[in-house]
Amino acid sequence: MDVRAAEEGDIEPITAVALATGQEEAGTDGYPVYLRYLMRHGRFLVASAGDEVTGFGGTLPIGTGPAAISMLTDLFVHPSAHGTGVGRAILTELWQDQPRRMTFSSLHANALPLYSAFGVDAWWPLLYFSGQVSSLTVPAGFAVELADPGEVAALEYRWTGQNRESEHRAWAARRGGFCLVVRHAGQPVGAGSGTRHGLSHFVAAKSAGEHAAEAVIAALASLQLPEGKAELCVPAPHPVTRALLAAGWRIGGFDLHMASEFGLIDARLTVPSPDLA
Repeated sequence: MDVRAAEEGDIEPITAVALATGQEEAGTDGYPVYLRYLMRHGRFLVASAGDEVTGFGGTLPIGTGPAAISMLTDLFVHPSAHGTGVGRAILTELWQDQPRRMTFSSLHANALPLYSAFGVDAWWPLLYFSGQVSSLTVPAGFAVELADPGEVAALEYRWTGQNRESEHRAWAARRGGFCLVVRHAGQPVGAGSGTRHGLSHFVAAKSAGEHAAEAVIAALASLQLPEGKAELCVPAPHPVTRALLAAGWRIGGFDLHMASEFGLIDARLTVPSPDLA
């Protein structure tokens, strides 16, 4: 088995492995763009046996310095290579010397035991929501405006200390991409990015407090999307969970947030991307 950095020529076999493991998004035009982003901004590895790619995995750093978090974005092994140690070999390389670790684990029977062996624990479910934006209204006192990715990134940095500008620019560059800022009484209380599918990433200011749920509702209610349907992923403890359920939104599934310590993501203020967090 050989584990090495992924290259441009690996995109086709990586896609084949992803499709073989049931990753439907691998069949879309945006998937190669996503892979190239990870190769450029993170670490992306492939495992091969001879000339055949049998698995792949990637990490993206969130933050810098000793406080940086290593976000495991992908870890997939071709079904024909299950049980051969491919996933463990890739993860060993990716998480070597990375004490602060996190991922969103699928419910595959092999996933949680493997990640637990690398020092991360399951903390809460990440819920995959979908619903009609017409079921929501912008709460009184709130306003939503489109913004530049740099402005959104600056607000997030002020609130969390994490520089996510490259991610916000990547989301905004996707088909139907946008960035927005939510204000309450004229002051910014939330900011995020999305695509034609919905809200990709959103964070509320710590000062938002009880308004964290309303900030997300305001953002969703302002969206102009094909067929009026939006998707987003919400930590189960986030206060907007109950509000969306009450509005008739549905949960299509969930992943498990696993991390080396509790609180690497503020589950009551952040609506993360399952791919880039």
